[in-house]
Amino acid sequence: MMNKKSSHVQASGFNQALVPLHEPRFRCMHCAYVAHSGFNLRNHIRKHTGERPFHCPVCSKSFSQKGNSLRHMTMHFAQSKEECPVCKVKYRKEKELMKHLNMHSSALNSM
Repeated sequence: MMNKKSSHVQASGFNQALVPLHEPRFRCMHCAYVAHSGFNLRNHIRKHTGERPFHCPVCSKSFSQKGNSLRHMTMHFAQSKEECPVCKVKYRKEKELMKHLNMHSSALNSM
């Protein structure tokens, strides 16, 4: 009988331990991480390589995963209330704007 939630097989009528249907097949060459799909391993390896192939067209921030990039984009196109007086980037929260403004002041102080 198959238990879909745990993806294990249990023999009907027997008092037997659950046996995994599929062992992880993809192993990271940098650490002990194992994955069930090449897609998950590829995303994981970006942590080691620093690859960030997804870029925001508004602010050029980059991301290792497409979903994180899409979530970030909502920040730019949501109901933005706060606007940076220096570069006109908009933020939903004043706290986000203040963090951003610190970047401008740090850049000016380092010149």
